[in-house]
Amino acid sequence: MLRILGMRVIAFCLAFLMGCARTPAGGPRAVAVSDSFPAFVDQREQEMGRQIHQAIVSSFRVYTEPRVVEYMSDLGHSIAGAAPRRGLNYQFTILYDPRVYATEAPGGYVYVTTGFLNFLQNEAELSALLAQEIALLQFQDRRFSKSKQVLRRVAQGGAVVAPFFGPFGSLAATGLVLLNAFSESREPNPSEKIERADRMALRYLAETGQDPQGHLDLLSRLLNPDPAWVPYLHDYLMSHPVSMERLQRSLREFETLPLEGKSFNVNREHFLEMTHGVREIYQG
Repeated sequence: MLRILGMRVIAFCLAFLMGCARTPAGGPRAVAVSDSFPAFVDQREQEMGRQIHQAIVSSFRVYTEPRVVEYMSDLGHSIAGAAPRRGLNYQFTILYDPRVYATEAPGGYVYVTTGFLNFLQNEAELSALLAQEIALLQFQDRRFSKSKQVLRRVAQGGAVVAPFFGPFGSLAATGLVLLNAFSESREPNPSEKIERADRMALRYLAETGQDPQGHLDLLSRLLNPDPAWVPYLHDYLMSHPVSMERLQRSLREFETLPLEGKSFNVNREHFLEMTHGVREIYQG
């Protein structure tokens, strides 16, 4: 009974959130989607990002072990160097939570839970996760004219979800709202964003010397997780759906990468050493 009630609550919350993120009356303007992205960062985007970031770090315990934080930050900044929006002030934050979740916020903020770091098996998978969120940050609206409305949606989503799921539900709500909030005109819809972000992430990885196979490996593990991980993956898979079609599409894109003569290392041992403090939390 509790499980059924929980699923009904989730369905209600998601329906509410998706309704908040719908396009205004009259429908979207028909504008072709291009692969160009704004190189500049609008002041409103920065302010919106700061407000969301403050709300998130106020609701969560931030993981601060310097070794792990610096490791992920260095890796993230290296990958972000291949992204077109280099004017973003990329910041990588680890949130203390056993659930597997990651999201981004305007202005260059990327969040990964300790649970996700515990789920990952090597540096190639971590790089793939960061590359995906960095790629999604490239889609922010050029003029950010809807920033106040989006902030209102985020606040509403958090207010609805938090009583049932606590602060983590609010973060999941933020990810869902942001994923859908900028699809009103020039931007691709959420499924198109993920498709394009996969393509972009693979190229970022290849360009920065990270193994793009890690992207395929991570998608495969998310698609067919060990049963013990299933309860921890729900929120992430709601905001970042994984399907066989998505995996196959990424595989086709992987096969087009200019990898001839290149060799990669998944850096499993280094990853396990650097993230030992996180994984130690969950050993028992």
